[in-house]
Amino acid sequence: IAPSPAVPAVAIAALSSRSAAATRAPVCANARAIARPIPLPAPVTKAQEILQQGVADGIFFSIETIYSFKLGGVVKHHYALPGGLYSASFAVVMNQRKYDSLSAADKASLNKVGGEHMSGIMGRTWDGADKLAVEKLTAAGNKIGAFDAATATAVKAKLADLDDWWIKRAQAEGAKDAADVLKALRAEVQKVKKGM
Repeated sequence: IAPSPAVPAVAIAALSSRSAAATRAPVCANARAIARPIPLPAPVTKAQEILQQGVADGIFFSIETIYSFKLGGVVKHHYALPGGLYSASFAVVMNQRKYDSLSAADKASLNKVGGEHMSGIMGRTWDGADKLAVEKLTAAGNKIGAFDAATATAVKAKLADLDDWWIKRAQAEGAKDAADVLKALRAEVQKVKKGM
């Protein structure tokens, strides 16, 4: 979300749902004045320099990334978008031939600690890192909270076409049930958030 005369730039990062915002200044109450974001592609290692020099007013980062990359001294205001904005997927993969060459005992060991079990461990680890970041940034005087309803509605309205874009792209790649896949993914995320 780019700067406008009434509202400083806001970046959506994340609390536990990968959806918060980090800015150098507080967001003005006039949420409807938010303009479209101006992309500034850069590696994460350049974030502090870009923010300190005023090239950008805000950044799209998870809250743990703000803390891990020591950006809390530059961006002091962090906002969450209810329901989240993005998610990151990570995978540990192995060449099938290499896996096939393992002993039965080694395969059993990998299968025991991998998959959903490992996913749960990594998710809890990431959630813990987010929680620690919130604690540390708050203790350092950073302001952390959710977007007000008007801002959340404005942001979601600007992003409304993303679902349709993704569904069409997935269908073009052969996923005829792409809309159902997206719906099922979101339902699964809600189950996980509720601890099911």
